[in-house]
Amino acid sequence: MDPRRARTQGLQRVSRLTAWMAGGAVVVSGAFVALLARPHLSTAQTRTPLGAGGATTTLDPFGGGGSVDDGGAAAQPLNPPVQAPLPSAGPAQVSSGAS
Repeated sequence: MDPRRARTQGLQRVSRLTAWMAGGAVVVSGAFVALLARPHLSTAQTRTPLGAGGATTTLDPFGGGGSVDDGGAAAQPLNPPVQAPLPSAGPAQVSSGAS
C-alpha cells in the first residue's frame, strides 16, 4: 500500500472518530443538563407534631439540610446592629506570606 494513501485513510479514520466523540459529548452533556434542569420531585416531606401548631419538616435529599416551618408564624426580620463597627486604632498589619 502506498504510504500517502495509508496516511490519508488514517487521518480520515481519526477525523471520523473525532466527529463521533464530539457528537457523543454533546449528547451526553445535553442529557445531564436535561436531568439537572428538572424540578426536584424526590423531596421528602414529613409532617411531625413539634408543637401546638404541628410543624412541617422538609428534608432536602441534596444536602441542603432540613428546614422547619412552624405552622404559619411570621419569621423574625433581620435587625441592623445598634452601632456601626468602629475602625481599629492600631497600624495595619499585612502579611504577604513570603519570606
